Amino acid sequence: MLNNDGSPQGEIQLEITEDTITATNPRGGQVMGAGTYRVSSSSAKKKRIDATGTSGQFQRKKYEGIFSIEGKTLKWCSANDRPDSKRPTELKTNTQQGQFLMVLDKQ
Repeated sequence: MLNNDGSPQGEIQLEITEDTITATNPRGGQVMGAGTYRVSSSSAKKKRIDATGTSGQFQRKKYEGIFSIEGKTLKWCSANDRPDSKRPTELKTNTQQGQFLMVLDKQ
C-alpha cells in the first residue's frame, strides 16, 4: 500500500468478507479500522468499489474506487478521503489527484 505521496506505507493485512473490510497491522496484530463496501459496474470493463469506514482511523471516511481481479490478485485504486478527490479512471497511483493503488494477494 502507498501513502498519498506515492511512497510505500508498509504492510497492511485486509480481511475482506462478503460485505466488510477489516485492516490490521500484521506486525503487531493491531486492528487499524473497519468498513463496509459496495461493488458495482458502469460497463463490462469498469468495475467500481465504494468503501465507507465504520471504525478506527477510517471511521466516517468514504473512498470511491475501481478494481480488477486476476487470479488471486486484487488491484484496487481509490480516491483518498478528501472531498476534492475523484474516482480514479486508471489502476495506478496519482498523487496529484489524491488516488492510490493497492495490490492485494489472497492468502
